[in-house]
Amino acid sequence: MKLRSLIIGLGAALLLTGCAEKKGYDNMALLYGGNVQRNPSDWTKERLASHVTYTDPEGNETWLFDAFLALEIWDKGTDGNRVRSLGTGYGNKSGDRVSWQHFLDWWFTPGNGFDALDQAVEDAKKRIGRPATKRKVVISVPDPIIYEDYKDTLSSTVYWGELDGKQLDFSKGEDRLAAVHWFIDQAIRRWKAAGYRNIVLEGFYCFTEDIVTPGNGWSYELKKSDQLYPAISDYVHSLGYTMSWIPYNHAGGYNKWQDFHLDYVMMQPNYLWHPEYSMDTYKESVRKNGLSMELELDGSVMNGRTGADSARERFYRYMEICRELDLYGKRELSYYLGGNSLNDLKNSSDPVDQQLYHDFCRFVAGHKVKR
Repeated sequence: MKLRSLIIGLGAALLLTGCAEKKGYDNMALLYGGNVQRNPSDWTKERLASHVTYTDPEGNETWLFDAFLALEIWDKGTDGNRVRSLGTGYGNKSGDRVSWQHFLDWWFTPGNGFDALDQAVEDAKKRIGRPATKRKVVISVPDPIIYEDYKDTLSSTVYWGELDGKQLDFSKGEDRLAAVHWFIDQAIRRWKAAGYRNIVLEGFYCFTEDIVTPGNGWSYELKKSDQLYPAISDYVHSLGYTMSWIPYNHAGGYNKWQDFHLDYVMMQPNYLWHPEYSMDTYKESVRKNGLSMELELDGSVMNGRTGADSARERFYRYMEICRELDLYGKRELSYYLGGNSLNDLKNSSDPVDQQLYHDFCRFVAGHKVKR
């Protein structure tokens, strides 16, 4: 009876998403977008094309990332003058309802973001045929930060805005959850209205990189993550979607992720920027806690830059660690790509950059999770 109920429940969840494909993904690329001062700023179909497919030196084109995470750190308004943080600990004033709305508006802008991704996949389909599954999208949920200045307990907790005729007070856990529910509902409503043909909404993402509970993690009084999780995950699951999380190296909650009802958790090594970090310790923690891995790539690996040789060595080490942990072909992976690092490598005329680009893309294209 329990098995039958589980199967029925899973089927209902799949129907809720409007897609009968298997849940989960193989390779998820992090795409930062929504801050108008980023350079480049927009995710056009031309910029996304290198993330959708890969063409090897012999001219063979294949599908690359099968999932894309839409996230942003700051809202800077439509003119760059309204600075609010969408995550805890990034300075400036905390993101309010207007900031959260800006984030959604940006990603749902025609010709940009999700629409551009849908178009880029459509163009690729015409060249190489349909992928095995539609490409998947995960949307980051902004942090409902308690204080307008997150670390100033004397600053306002009634700053986010109004919902259903009520000014929300983020000193109350139920009001923080209400704001998150509003955001998730808005995202789903707009996704369904958009009618994308080649991409599906996989789920949502826990933006905070540490989930702090009493006695575990940094500065519980400023975060009170237990007021949000597992309630957010449960709400997302009730709608038929999944929850992903990418904590930093040994962040608060990394070893308690199942308590928060999360589905896909990929811990950051942070080794690219911190060569002093022990990858043996990292590997042991990943194994012990049933985690997967994020791989980090940015402009520091570009040939000719100070420290590039050692940065490239550390990045190649990531690919080795993934195999040593037996994650390759077995578990979902995520990829931090800086602002435009993949395109920068692809377009570089330097043979060392070209070698890294092809090695990396072959790694991604070859990683298929056997479900």
